[in-house]
Amino acid sequence: MYNLDPSVFSYVLSVWCDSTSNGLFAVQLFIPFAFAILFLISHQYELDPILVFLGQSESTPFRTLTIREPYVRKLLLGRAIWVTTLVATCVVALTLIFWAVPGHRL
Repeated sequence: MYNLDPSVFSYVLSVWCDSTSNGLFAVQLFIPFAFAILFLISHQYELDPILVFLGQSESTPFRTLTIREPYVRKLLLGRAIWVTTLVATCVVALTLIFWAVPGHRL
């Protein structure tokens, strides 16, 4: 029912075990959250923004086509920008939440 990335659970565990002693914890959170949220939102919208920014579109799984129609390109670019905005917002929000929560050693 829920499609969660395993990296999210590892960072939840690291917060509970108080492994936030170094200052790179927010950077360590950012990368897995970025991939997890990108995959989840791309799946929800059925659109890969990376392919659209490269001028490609996926017609069937693992088969890409070059976007030739200007109207379709404009539509897909708008949706890709929206998906990218959602991904960036969710990643920043989750990173700040997990960065601000104090750890507690179990």
